Order: sequence, then C-alpha cells, then structure tokens
Amino acid sequence: MLRFVVTALLALIASHAAAQEGSSTVSSVLDPASTQEVVVAFGVSTLGANIETAYRINPNYQVRGILMGGIDADFEETDEDGDFSGNVTLGGVALMGDFYPLQSGWRVSGGLLLSNTELSGSGTAEVEGAGRVEADVSAQFSGDINPMLTTGYDLGLGRGWSLNTEAGVIFTGGIDVTYTADDPALQDELDSDPELQEIVEDASDIAVYPYASVAVSFRF
Repeated sequence: MLRFVVTALLALIASHAAAQEGSSTVSSVLDPASTQEVVVAFGVSTLGANIETAYRINPNYQVRGILMGGIDADFEETDEDGDFSGNVTLGGVALMGDFYPLQSGWRVSGGLLLSNTELSGSGTAEVEGAGRVEADVSAQFSGDINPMLTTGYDLGLGRGWSLNTEAGVIFTGGIDVTYTADDPALQDELDSDPELQEIVEDASDIAVYPYASVAVSFRF
C-alpha cells in the first residue's frame, strides 16, 4: 500500500512540474529568495510515524532531524521451523543532510540513523535430533548507527505548506538473529541446527532496509 501511495504521489509531482513549466511563478518550497528557514513536518514512513524538523542553510543545503516510531505490534508465527510469539518495535532517530542540486523541489539526502528497531519473542524451535526446544528469539539491525541514502521531492502547496515524499535505503550491515535457550546443552543444539543457522545466515545477508516516507510540512 505504501509503495502504491508513493508511486501515485510521484506521478502527481511529475504532472505538477509539467503544468508549471514555462510559468513565471513556480510553486516551490525551495524559492532561493525565501527568508523562511525552519521547517516542521509530520508524516508516516516504513519505520512508523515521523516528526521532522529542518533548517535551511542556503538554497542548496538543508539539515534535518527525524524522530520515527510509534509502531509496537505483537506477532505470532507458526511454521515447520518453530512456534514463536512476541513483539516488534520500529523506530529510530535520524540526522540528515539534504542537497538541492537544481535549487528546486528535488533533493538528494544522506545521513545516519540511530535505530531502535527490534523483534523479540519466545516459543519453541524445531531442532534436528532434539525435537521442539524452548527458546527466545531476537532480531535487530547489526549496527546501532546505520547510514541512510535517499532522494525526495518537496511539492509546494502555497502559504508555507508542502507535500514531501522520500525514498531510499538504510544500510543495516545485516540483521542479527539470535536464538537463546536457558539450558547450555539445548543452546548447543540450537547453534548446531542447520535450518536455524540458515535463517541466521540469510538474515545477516540483508544489508539494506527500504525506506519511504510521505509527510506534510510547514515552513516558518
């Protein structure tokens, strides 16, 4: 659904830009002559709800802070590898630098995310030769601080308001998945089970997490 929304918004942006071509007054939040420098935005992203604050340094550069979160959901998963239930939390804090190469609404951004995205749960894992073993499971980004690279567009709506879209990736360094048992002997069984270790290895290869957001902002 989020992918559909972002696609539709990008199509709207493209049609808006075409309609404004040749006009002497282009509605853009990035008017080089503007003296408005502080932006506050509210939206949603693939890491939950977003609250953003930005400061416009000059027509080409902006710095931005993002607080993301609010998604705290329970889960229950049952399959041939085990039976687990627990909680998933999405969120983090990011500091971004925005570069507007054309001094228009289009920007390229890079920054760092301090992540608190985590999955934790408990249940039973199917272990070869040992049957069902009670265990805890956790998953999180390999690094607490993760680079981000995105591109976006700020569509001016007039009187300081704008619609902001953004898409890119978070470099996770892999996803750390851990199975833990209270009994050391059972822990050895978990660590040596080929199917569970394949899950751990596959997760460690997930080097990027998709990031997309839609927000409404006001420039003071």
